[in-house]
Amino acid sequence: MLSIRAARTHRGKRELEKRAPKLVETEKKTLLLHGKKSNSLLNQVLTDIHILKKGESIKYTRKNDNIRPFEAGGETNLEFFSQKTDCGLFVFASDSKKRPDNLVMGRFYDHHIYDLVEVGVENFKSIQSFSYDKKFAPK
Repeated sequence: MLSIRAARTHRGKRELEKRAPKLVETEKKTLLLHGKKSNSLLNQVLTDIHILKKGESIKYTRKNDNIRPFEAGGETNLEFFSQKTDCGLFVFASDSKKRPDNLVMGRFYDHHIYDLVEVGVENFKSIQSFSYDKKFAPK
């Protein structure tokens, strides 16, 4: 875990001020990451979520072997990533024989896991599969 220290430099003080509580909070960023195994369908789901969230998401592309949100001790790396990136939400993609095409979505409170929801992906259509009129597309 990270220890709490006082900032020694001006840059460190600015970082602590950015993370301090505010009267009007900024939008929650979403952390998108892969589990031990994830297939191309889950990669596409995470990519589409990343496209939809544009500036408010951080996507990790490496596979994370030791993240297990529902097990005791398996959430410590997830909480570390939350503190490192200052994210309030996360989406974790994993694929196994018992739970194929699985997404775990959750919230953090004070960089600790607060809520978890497990969802299976069955009928997925990518954003690129939809047709639309180019005149009305947002710029």
